[in-house]
Amino acid sequence: MGESRNLRIWLTFLALAATVLLCREDITAGIQRFFADPEVVSFLLYLETGKAIHVSGQWETTPPTLPTIPEETAETTQPTQGPAAMENSDSVYIRNSSGLPYDADALLHKQLVWDLTDGEPSVLIFHTHATESYTPTKENSYEASSYYRTLESEDNMLRVGQVLMEALQQMGIDALHDTTLHDYPSYTGSYGNARKTLKRYLEGEPTLQLLLDIHRDAVESDSGKQLPTRITVDGRKIAQIMLVVGTDAGGLHNPLWQENLALALKLQHQLEAICPGICRYISLRPERFNQDLSPGMMLIEVGAAGNTLEEALGAAEILAQAIGSLAKGTTADSTS
Repeated sequence: MGESRNLRIWLTFLALAATVLLCREDITAGIQRFFADPEVVSFLLYLETGKAIHVSGQWETTPPTLPTIPEETAETTQPTQGPAAMENSDSVYIRNSSGLPYDADALLHKQLVWDLTDGEPSVLIFHTHATESYTPTKENSYEASSYYRTLESEDNMLRVGQVLMEALQQMGIDALHDTTLHDYPSYTGSYGNARKTLKRYLEGEPTLQLLLDIHRDAVESDSGKQLPTRITVDGRKIAQIMLVVGTDAGGLHNPLWQENLALALKLQHQLEAICPGICRYISLRPERFNQDLSPGMMLIEVGAAGNTLEEALGAAEILAQAIGSLAKGTTADSTS
């Protein structure tokens, strides 16, 4: 028993000597690395208890947390119901994370009855997250207000909305563009702020038939790097587009979600006919996204934070062409 105690004292002396040697480096960092090693932990437990205790696993200092895009803070609190499933009707793909059933083929071919070219305001472009921005370039840099966000209207979603509005107006479609920063100064409550704006427009402009909430997505690699979603057309890089349709699966009332989905299917069909590959899947979500306010409401993600503004503007031009194809009402088989 005495020999075992003497052995532990001798080993303790060796541990202290090793600590002194570590002082030649940054002592704090060196000691942290030394005592975080599982073998050292097992050894110290042996000194304390006299028992051989193996510590499994790897003890590491937590790496610095990279900035992340904040999650939605309104109308996204309900959990996803069931696993997401990918379905397709012709060239239109749907990622269903709502868990709700639908008939995609019937909705795609359901007659669309409207006329966006009758001289009255028929399209509203707005932004729940107006300050979202893209990856800056040498040709297009900006002062960030937060992570991939800026208050500079020439470099955030307001610019994309402006280009979309101008392209629609050139086609004879009377489009309005609301430039309210619903996500500033606080990101929390963005959807509630946008809802108030939408109600004012719907009351003041009863001829509005198409309401477009223009965003950009955020797609991260495992290391936290922002990735682009893009295709190349005739040597030009263009951001991909993702249509997002909300439902009532999350618990918020939305009796219009199938009408919203029918419109999304038609728009995606037109987009793919004009520029194959420009679309990602249609994202059918349990959240509502204010889409209960109109059967013509849609959330559109134009590229992602990893894209450039120039790529997003190219996508906005193609989006305008697709809307123009639907301007006087159509089914998926006709572009009257």
